Parts: sequence; structure tokens; C-alpha cells
Amino acid sequence: MSRLQLYVIGLLTLFLFPIPTLLWYLFYLKKSFLDFLCLPTFKFQPITIGLVFGIGYALMVIFLLSKPYFNEMPLKTTRLLKGTKIYWIDALFLSLCAGIGEEYLFRLGIQYYLGPIVTSIFFIALHGYFNLKNTTTFSYGLLLLPFILGIAYGLNFLGFWFCVSAHFAYNLVLFSDHIRKQSTPTNA
Repeated sequence: MSRLQLYVIGLLTLFLFPIPTLLWYLFYLKKSFLDFLCLPTFKFQPITIGLVFGIGYALMVIFLLSKPYFNEMPLKTTRLLKGTKIYWIDALFLSLCAGIGEEYLFRLGIQYYLGPIVTSIFFIALHGYFNLKNTTTFSYGLLLLPFILGIAYGLNFLGFWFCVSAHFAYNLVLFSDHIRKQSTPTNA
């Protein structure tokens, strides 16, 4: 996949994923676009907690993925990025797009109807990690579940921007690990 394709995917995620939630906010809930933006919950403390939660969980996942059990399972990001050199600016951009776009769709939209547990399971399944044919991939999905549930329940206590910052931080750490690995020479 080329860097251009990655940017197109990022932009689609950022701008298209929120549309169903925006329409629901405007036409069903009769709220304003400013309500949809969740600006009152854009506060330093919840965002900081989200960043710490996302970074901490991602570091734990990277540590666990380094264990022999997970050797045969490349992450979805690794599969998508195979053969594509990405840089820090790409990682930052893609992490922001996914953090914002997916959280608008899942946290503010789908979760309203399905609740935090079903939405979290649905989120992980859509990312392909509840694969019943591959126990390693399924195990990774189970490993992600507490994190996604933490984001889902965090919405009620810490607000939307906590969810975005946790998701952003998690993705950024995974992309950072990918960047580190792509610049590390392999022992051939």
C-alpha cells in the first residue's frame, strides 16, 4: 500500500466515519454542530488520562506481542504497511484520523444504541481480531477488549476527548513500534 493510499484511508476515516453520528445529532437529537464537536469536554485532565491510558496499554501489548505465542500473527497495521515506509508525520496523521473518526462513529454513535460491551466487541470484530479460524489473532482481540472497554466506559466518566486521546495514543505507539522495526536491520 502506498503512502498516498494510507492518507486517503486516513482522510476517509476522519471525514466519513463521523457522518452517521453527525446526522443523528442534527436530525434525531436536534442538537447543534457545536454539540457534536464535544468542545465542552475538551479538557486537559481527561485528555492526559487518555494519553497515559493509551500509551500504557500499547506498551503492554507490544511487550506481550514480543512473546513466542504471537510470533506468527502480524498486526493489521503491519500487514497494511508491508512494503510501505512510514515516517513520524504519517504515524501522527493516521493516529489522529483513526482516533477522531472511529470514536465519533463508535463512541458517540453506535455505542448509544448497542451499549459499551456490544460496541467494543463489534469494534474489535470489525478490525478483524475476533477471527475464530486463528486462535492467535483471536487472543489478540481478547487482549484488546479491556482497552476498548476502558475507552467505552470512559466516555461516561471522562468524556469524548478522553476516548479520542486514548485511541490516538494507542495507535501512535503501535505505529512508532512499526517505524522502529522498519529502521532496524534484520539479521539475515
